[in-house]
Amino acid sequence: MTGHAKIIMLEAGAGDKPDLPGMVQTIKVNGEDVNGEFAVWEAEIMGGPGPHIHHTDIETFYILDGSVEFTLGDEKTVLDKGGFALIPRGQVHAFTTLGDEPARLLVTVLPAGFEHFFEEMQAMLSQGMEIQQVFKVAEDKYHTTFLEMRGQQNPNE
Repeated sequence: MTGHAKIIMLEAGAGDKPDLPGMVQTIKVNGEDVNGEFAVWEAEIMGGPGPHIHHTDIETFYILDGSVEFTLGDEKTVLDKGGFALIPRGQVHAFTTLGDEPARLLVTVLPAGFEHFFEEMQAMLSQGMEIQQVFKVAEDKYHTTFLEMRGQQNPNE
């Protein structure tokens, strides 16, 4: 079956919000809503993840507020409000906010699934799990390699 299973309309700020340190992730559409085709969330972040690779996911980012520096390979690009980035699967990338205020991004991932990492991260951190262990779960379950956590720069290692 293709297509979405139901109509979704949400007021500003509405959606599931895993309680995570240093970021607010508001899930707007999870994979279960649309037969696993994609997921959408609003991210309010300060800083950002280091270099990583999503081996099975395509990500898009639309900047709602703030400035974000994206790194794709050796190329760096700063995007401000209204800017857009598409990161193909299998590409080393990173992003970080610029300035003293958090940035807000609308993030889409195709196919769905990675949105559940935030819920799992909340549960693992609340149980006292170290962040390195949390990222190891993401590597295994969500087919994502976090290069800074491994201390490597070669995605094939």
